[in-house]
Order: sequence, then structure tokens, then C-alpha cells
Amino acid sequence: SLIRQEGKKWRDNRNLLRPSFNLKSLTQYFTTFKTIITKFDKILKQEIENDPDKYINIHSYMIKLTVDILGEVGFGLNFGALDDKMVDALGLLGSIMMYMGNKY
Repeated sequence: SLIRQEGKKWRDNRNLLRPSFNLKSLTQYFTTFKTIITKFDKILKQEIENDPDKYINIHSYMIKLTVDILGEVGFGLNFGALDDKMVDALGLLGSIMMYMGNKY
């Protein structure tokens, strides 16, 4: 993980990530964020309209939101977490994160 690295290894890995954070890339990310967050907003509003007294587990929705954003921005994949269509997306994402953590 970049957060736990120091010295030359940190600097080298930070430089690998730098192109992902230029103005053009960030602008593209914001468009993706807006699209996914708009979907998230519609889903929550529908849940509330269906049953205003129902307890909503916001934590599970936030996990789904995060998975969909990471999938689109990080991997160019639509995991479908907000649509409850992700088959093994969390397992796949976990495997990728473990691989990346071990590799770097």
C-alpha cells in the first residue's frame, strides 16, 4: 500500500500513480462520480418512498457506491453493485487489492 511505504519505493509508486491525477483525468472522474452518485440518490429516494418508516442500512449502500465508483474509475468495469447485479465483484475487488498490496 502506498500509504505504508517510505523512501524510494514510495516515490516510485507515487510517480506511477501521478498520471491518474492530472486535470483531464480528474474531470473524467467527476463525470463518472456524478453519474453513479445520481443513481445512488435515486435508489435511496425510492427506498424511502416505498417505506418511509423502514430502517435503511446506509453502510451497505455506501459499500455498493464505493465498489461501483472504484470499478468504473479504477478498472473501467461496471460491477453493478448498486443494481444488486454484482456476482463476485466484492471478491474480485478484494483479490485485486490483496494482489496490489502484495506486489507493491
